[in-house]
Amino acid sequence: MPKRQSQDSTLSQSGQNLVRVVIASYFIAVALGLIPGTGALPLTEPFLPAPYADAASTAIVFAAAYLVLIGVWLRLSALILATVLFWSSYIENIGVGNLEGFWRDLALIGALILTYTQTLPRAANRRAAIRWSRRVRHVTPTRIVTPRRLVTSRAAPGLHLVASTETPAPGDNIFRDDPDLALAS
Repeated sequence: MPKRQSQDSTLSQSGQNLVRVVIASYFIAVALGLIPGTGALPLTEPFLPAPYADAASTAIVFAAAYLVLIGVWLRLSALILATVLFWSSYIENIGVGNLEGFWRDLALIGALILTYTQTLPRAANRRAAIRWSRRVRHVTPTRIVTPRRLVTSRAAPGLHLVASTETPAPGDNIFRDDPDLALAS
């Protein structure tokens, strides 16, 4: 009997991105009021007046869902969205005994957390829609700069720097102390 090769059962990066986009689009649709769902209104109502509480809850859910959608600050935005959804759902559903709504929101929280826990560290650059890549920048000077030697003098109280007109030889250490420039006290 031949040996079976075990196949890698993890979801590819493209599949993870697709799942993340679908979950984030659900939260964006809830924030915009396109579909019914739990928003952050139960969290903002005790602190803000009615029109501001609605705007703040929409902004919180939309901003966090948008960051999850494009994959920027994925862990932070997913945790913020999951925390807001959990407490909003708890306040809204458990108080009235709606276990079905709370259970649905818990399933969404689990799916949201899975969007960032299964990504490999080396796949982080393929995860985000906005990608930053580090590149070495080569700077070429527009004109050649020749350094001038600075000589100290104590003509007046305090230390004054006077620029010398002589150009140091290439390879000359311009930072060494010259014994002939020693100052008399």
